[in-house]
Amino acid sequence: MRFPLRIAAVVVVCVACAISLRSGAESPESAASTQVKQAAFTHASSDDAGTQSVRFGRQPSRLGDRIEQNVQLEMRMKLTMRRESELVGNNQTTVRTKQRRVIVATAVEGGTIMAARVQYPEATKQATAADGAAKNGEVSAAYQPVAQPVQGKTYLCMREPGENGKLNVTDETGNRPPTEECDIVVAQMDMIGRSNPLAQFLAGREVKVGESFELPKELASRVFNLGDKFGEVTHFELTLRKVSVENGAKCAEFLANVEAAANGASQMRLQVEGPLVVQADTCRAVRVDLDGPIGMSETRGSYSTSYQVIGTGHLKTSVAATYREAQHD
Repeated sequence: MRFPLRIAAVVVVCVACAISLRSGAESPESAASTQVKQAAFTHASSDDAGTQSVRFGRQPSRLGDRIEQNVQLEMRMKLTMRRESELVGNNQTTVRTKQRRVIVATAVEGGTIMAARVQYPEATKQATAADGAAKNGEVSAAYQPVAQPVQGKTYLCMREPGENGKLNVTDETGNRPPTEECDIVVAQMDMIGRSNPLAQFLAGREVKVGESFELPKELASRVFNLGDKFGEVTHFELTLRKVSVENGAKCAEFLANVEAAANGASQMRLQVEGPLVVQADTCRAVRVDLDGPIGMSETRGSYSTSYQVIGTGHLKTSVAATYREAQHD
């Protein structure tokens, strides 16, 4: 059944976008221009003067800045189909995706990336499936990793003027790519031309190890750009666990707790948590590892033949980002 694969495709795009260009640099002017409601901090229980703390800053992007992102996802989903009290069928699917993309800023205005070139050296998907007839969870079908439409290709992305300007995507020759390719690139490069919500919230703040805070919904929804298909972020809490140095940069490691839900024709729910590592001086997210349960419910078919699809599963995803600043004379 293709339905679980469709859900996995939506989720991997959503989670990958969470620290895509959203974790990039932002100009001080763009952050100051947006008013954000103050979030409530829960301070650490210890008042020890030796408690570690970190102050966050921001750094404008420059022409030629380079970001390399490695994204991996595994999602297991068990689907049960029922018509009233009758069991129509059930199956279980595991989807694994792996992607490496390289983003280079090709136009910068006011410290914000307005255009970029994105390359996909690697983008694969693998699936295994077991239907209701399989015994002891035996796999009834296992597929070799296959290339996603964007693998091995390069795209040029440019945001039209204005906060809500359209993101235009072309191939290297200036032609519009096929829809399936364009949809992937648009979703993953959504933050071109937009401010970094983490910098907008954290820059200028000093946070102690043990402090917790919940991001305002308007910012949380921009960090995790789930879109209409998966609903909205209902809860996004960060707790500072430790301050460390990674690749020569001072970093803050947060425990992130994220909940999202959609309550339309398809009801979905996602609840994941794990470490989110942010560079202190730039508010760039360099690493995130999230896992947790995912569930969905949907009615399919016509009135006389309708049946309920109920899915439960587990999502595990990781994104690692490396930044290389352009060298200018």
